[in-house]
Amino acid sequence: MRKFLDKAEFIFTILALLTYTGGPLVVILSGGESEGQQGPEVDLALVRVFFQFIYLLTFLFLAPHWKRALYLLLKEKTILILLGAILFSILWSVNPGQTMNRSIAIIGTSLFGIYLPTRYTLRQILHLLGWAFGLSITLSILFAVGLPRYGIMGGTHTGTWRGIYTHKNTLGAMMALSSVVFLLLAIEAKKRSWLLWLGLSLSILLLLLSKSSSPLINLMILLPAFLIFRTFRWHYSLRTFALSFLSFIGFSSISLAVTNAESLVSLLGKDLTFTGRSAVWIYVWEMIQQRPWLGYGYGSLWKDWYSETSYVWRGAGWEAPNAHNGFLELGLGLGLLGATIFLIQFLTALKRALVLVSKSKTSACFLPLLFMLFTILANLTESTFLDRNSIYWVLYGAMLLSLVSKRHCETETALPQPEPFLGKTGLPQTS
Repeated sequence: MRKFLDKAEFIFTILALLTYTGGPLVVILSGGESEGQQGPEVDLALVRVFFQFIYLLTFLFLAPHWKRALYLLLKEKTILILLGAILFSILWSVNPGQTMNRSIAIIGTSLFGIYLPTRYTLRQILHLLGWAFGLSITLSILFAVGLPRYGIMGGTHTGTWRGIYTHKNTLGAMMALSSVVFLLLAIEAKKRSWLLWLGLSLSILLLLLSKSSSPLINLMILLPAFLIFRTFRWHYSLRTFALSFLSFIGFSSISLAVTNAESLVSLLGKDLTFTGRSAVWIYVWEMIQQRPWLGYGYGSLWKDWYSETSYVWRGAGWEAPNAHNGFLELGLGLGLLGATIFLIQFLTALKRALVLVSKSKTSACFLPLLFMLFTILANLTESTFLDRNSIYWVLYGAMLLSLVSKRHCETETALPQPEPFLGKTGLPQTS
C-alpha cells in the first residue's frame, strides 16, 4: 500500500507540474482557436474544476507534513505576508468579486509551491521537472505532427508551433525553462545521459519552431550566466580574474547591443515597440500613478471595456491581456506595498541562492539562482509575478522555501517514503 501511494503521489506531482505549465487542457477546449481568429467563446469551467481538484489533492498530500510546511513558511515569512496583502487587497479592489476569486486561485497555486520543497529536495524537484518537461516535449511534438489544428497556430501567427499550449510564446517560454532543466540534469548524469542531452536538444528545437523571440533571447542570456555562476565555486583569485574578464565581455556586448538595437530586433522580426507593448507600458504607468500605494487590488483589472482596463486599451490601440511586464503588473495590483514586499523577498532569496551555489557541488543547486534570473528576464515583456495557476509562481515559491530548507541539494534521498520509487538518482526505477 505504501509503494502504491508513493507512486500515485509521484505521478500526481508530474501531471500537476505539466498542468501548471499551461497545457494541454486549455488548447483542447478552445478547439484549436488561434490569435486573430474569431471563434465561439471558450468555456473554461472544466479547467477551473481541474485546478480545484489539484488544490484538493495537494492539500491532502501536504496535510500529514504540515509541521514541516509551517516551519518553512515561518523561515520565509514574506510568502505569508505577500499572500496576506493579496487577500486584504479585496478591501480596496475596484472589482472585489474578481479579486476574491483570483485570490483563492493564487492561494491554491501557492499550496503546490509549498508542497514541493516540503516533500522533495532540490535535486528531486529538478528530476520531477525533467519528467514533466519531457512529457511536455513529447506531447507538443505529437500535437504539432499528428494534430496540427491544435499544435500549430493559425490566424495571426500561422505556421508557428505552439505544441500543447494556446500560444507560441507559451511554448517558447516553457522550452526555455525546459532547456535549463535538462542542461542541469545532463551535466551530472552518469547513466543514460544521452537521453537528457536529447531533451535539451528537443527543447531548443521546439523553442526555435515557436519563433518566440523573447524566450530565445532569455535562453541566450541564461546559458552564459550559468557559466559565470560556475566560477563562484573557483578559488578566490581565479574567480576574481574570471569575473573581471567576463564582466568586460558582458558590458562590451551590452553596449554593442544597445548601439545596434534596431538592427538586432529586426533580425528577430520585431521592432523597438516590442510588438506594441511599449504603448501598453505608457498607459499602465499612468494608471499606477493614480493609485500608487495600494494599487487596484490583486487581479482586478484586464476584464472588459467597461472597467478601468479600457483606458489602457484605448490608448494602446489593442486589447492587451495584461501589462506585459511583471513589475508594472505588480504595481497595478498591489502598488508600492506589493512591490516593496517582493523586492525584499527577491533580494534576500538572491543572496541565499548565490551562497548556495558557492558552497555546493551539484548542478541541482544552480536551479534557484537560474530560475530567479529567468523570472526577471521573463517579466520584462510578460507578466508572471503572482500568476495564478502558473508554473512560474509554483516554482518561485518552491525555490524560496528550498533555500531556507535544512535539506542540502546534494542529499540523494532526503525523503524515506519516495525512495523505493525514485531510486538513488531521484528518477523512477526501471526494474
